[in-house]
Amino acid sequence: MQGDYNLEVMEAAVNYRQAVINLFKPYLADCRKIADFGAGRGTYARELTDTWPDIYCIEPARDFWQSCPGLSWLESLNDLPEQLDAIYTLNVLEHIEYDEKALTEINRRLSPGGKLFVLVPAHKNLWTEMDNKVGHIRRYSTEELTGKVINAGFEVLSTGYFDWVGYLATKAHQVLKGNGSPSVKQIKAFDKVFAWMQVVRLPEFGKNVYLCGRKLS
Repeated sequence: MQGDYNLEVMEAAVNYRQAVINLFKPYLADCRKIADFGAGRGTYARELTDTWPDIYCIEPARDFWQSCPGLSWLESLNDLPEQLDAIYTLNVLEHIEYDEKALTEINRRLSPGGKLFVLVPAHKNLWTEMDNKVGHIRRYSTEELTGKVINAGFEVLSTGYFDWVGYLATKAHQVLKGNGSPSVKQIKAFDKVFAWMQVVRLPEFGKNVYLCGRKLS
């Protein structure tokens, strides 16, 4: 499947991955029990085990579990044995038809005051063949994401855009009419450019939008 392939090649984006972690980790600094909703191959979760050794990975595709067998894998939110302090979800909600329902289920699994961090693709005008191939249903505006998170029972603490380098790369992809299937070589090249250019912070636009929220008591 194309989505599986993209997860595999994105393993090469080491600098990008660290930037994502640096983006959300401070929001969860006061949390002890956390989960990765839609953990995929466990690529992010395995990098967080020094801070959260008991992190839960929620992933319905059991084939991915063997990628990181040492992690605590669960098939759904319903399998969580306890309420959590935080749940993060990275580039997952855009694949879910009833995304607001998923956010409500996340809310139910959090303790009062529990944290939510969401990262999703932004800007409908950035739609490319890659979105089609990996099964995206939507790209989000800040307003749409904020509204759905509030409807799910959260207050919004912070929002912003991430990855202005990727924004420009996606625009170039549209102009050049790319096939939506980046190679490992292309991802590594992007990752090097990302590390160099991301030093310049341009938070007013980016390929992704992020949100940090807190469960209302």
